[in-house]
Amino acid sequence: RHAAAERRYKVLNDLSLMWESEQMVESRWRVNLWGEKLKERLEEANKTNDKDFYILVRVANFFETLGQYVSAGLIDEEIATGLFSASAYYYYKLFEPYIQTARLQLPNLYHLFEWLSQQKAG
Repeated sequence: RHAAAERRYKVLNDLSLMWESEQMVESRWRVNLWGEKLKERLEEANKTNDKDFYILVRVANFFETLGQYVSAGLIDEEIATGLFSASAYYYYKLFEPYIQTARLQLPNLYHLFEWLSQQKAG
């Protein structure tokens, strides 16, 4: 029991460090910079294999990973949503146009990110 609690604490700590890392801050900044034009930028960067695509999707990947950790029981749902649901909601709205189009080919793309964005904190 103690080992499970320690593991959950480590996962939560790792997620917090990842969220505040210099790389993630840059990714969040770039996503915000593109704003409503994010879909077009992602499609163009993906088509040309531009590094910017990988920098931008780092944010969506973070939330998908967080959702996977909740689903697997590695982090408590209430804690995850309390800490990240507002940010997930905000970023999902920016990514949603791209995700909806991409789901025509990849139906489950970012489904846990979407789920997390719909949860209410606390």
